Amino acid sequence: MDTLSEKSRAVLIRNPPVYFTYVGAIDDEFECPVCRIPFCSPQVHEPCGNCFCQNCADQLKNCPFCRMKCQNQLKPSNTRLILNVLDKLIVKCNDCNLTFPRAQFEDHHNSRCKVSCPSGCGDYNRKELLVHLQETCPGMVIKCNNTPCKTTFPRRESEKHAQICGFHSMICPNNCGTTVFRKDSQKHLNLCNLVQVNCPRLCGRTILRKDIANHDLDCVEVETKCRAADLGCDVKAKRRTLASHEAICPLLKVSLKLTEILAKFQSVEENLKADVKNLKEQVASKDKEIKQLKTKVKIQKKQFGEQINRLNTEIGSIEKIGGKEIDAALIRAEMIKRQQCEEMKNFRAYVAIKEKEIVMGAYNANLYTVLEQMAA
Repeated sequence: MDTLSEKSRAVLIRNPPVYFTYVGAIDDEFECPVCRIPFCSPQVHEPCGNCFCQNCADQLKNCPFCRMKCQNQLKPSNTRLILNVLDKLIVKCNDCNLTFPRAQFEDHHNSRCKVSCPSGCGDYNRKELLVHLQETCPGMVIKCNNTPCKTTFPRRESEKHAQICGFHSMICPNNCGTTVFRKDSQKHLNLCNLVQVNCPRLCGRTILRKDIANHDLDCVEVETKCRAADLGCDVKAKRRTLASHEAICPLLKVSLKLTEILAKFQSVEENLKADVKNLKEQVASKDKEIKQLKTKVKIQKKQFGEQINRLNTEIGSIEKIGGKEIDAALIRAEMIKRQQCEEMKNFRAYVAIKEKEIVMGAYNANLYTVLEQMAA
């Protein structure tokens, strides 16, 4: 025969019993000497051999018979005869009034005994009722899921409460990224930078709260100075009416004309700077060409020197021959030498003239362009 577990004995078959009632006469030998109710999980006091039910044994400090301490001296009774007699005691279920041996009460209580839901949802066994009450019973009183909220209500009112719960988390409808409780939503909207608000100066425009400061730069209701204030105009008016004043303000006309002239001078200045930059680049380019020409002159000079040395060598060899041939050779060599010197002189003059023409031509061309721009 199946017996109850220790946990079930401590809860279901405890002394005094709550869920069942004993039926018929019970032998005094099977009753606890303390509570006078049949043993439940009997415990034996080893020094004297007296037996107590589990609940009473847990509360005893000293044995009521031998007066010795009970701590660490109580052990479960393993006498199968006694346990079988206790399991066969007839009990009646307090919920359904059925009778059966006490050993079957655990199975009856958990699986077979039908109990009505307190909210009138129907009959369930104990396990089903527990699940029903925890998960689905509409009349079960539950606590709000929002942690700070301590409100309790029937489960059927969950949706209704969720719509009014002040601790329900909400994301700002203006997409500012802030999450607030419902009860604080209006307070947040009064501070949110992405809320559309009317211009505080009543110009009629609707702007974001974060843009109010920038809106003052063009709001027609803001009082501002005439644009000719730097020239002495002391008129102040709202932008809405200031336009009519500026249309006839003589100082503003002067200011605008000066601004226009200044803009032209600034444009000319920028052009001159650009031209000067171009001239510097051109001068640098011409300097490079001059260096190249000087290098060529140096090479040419070296070549002329080599030719003169060859001629002097020829003259020396000719002097040894003598006579008319010598004279003719000297005359011919002298002519060649003079011709080479003249060519060298002309080449140097040509190089100097070209160098001057390159520099002055580029400078005059750019200067003429700049003067034309200034005249315009």
